[in-house]
Amino acid sequence: MGLVGIDIERWRPLANCRQLACHIMTSQEATIFEGISCELSARKFLELWTRKEAVLKCTGLGLHEEPRGLHTSWDEPTVQFGDLQYYLNALPVCGQLVGHLASHDPQQIILRSLPSQLDAWPMCRSADAS
Repeated sequence: MGLVGIDIERWRPLANCRQLACHIMTSQEATIFEGISCELSARKFLELWTRKEAVLKCTGLGLHEEPRGLHTSWDEPTVQFGDLQYYLNALPVCGQLVGHLASHDPQQIILRSLPSQLDAWPMCRSADAS
């Protein structure tokens, strides 16, 4: 059985995500992020953050390791960190949540979405249903 790292964040507007970017993004990621519209910037920031934190959790280091030292980008299915390769999967979460799972072995990961259970979470209900 292999190790996994999971990070899930609630999507929310982040007034300072462009300032936070310099603390967690590699220079290559920051260059791409600069071209993202303001409307999408908070979501894209959280997507990248959950990818990085999932990998760092999988390493066992968590945030004791500098996130800027890990290049994940937004769409690469695998990343190299140290001597190991990590496989990244977006988690099937509701629209209010952003999440990723990192592992060493993609063959052992089965992701299942349970929409009926997610609907019970207050943060997954649409604004209309409230």
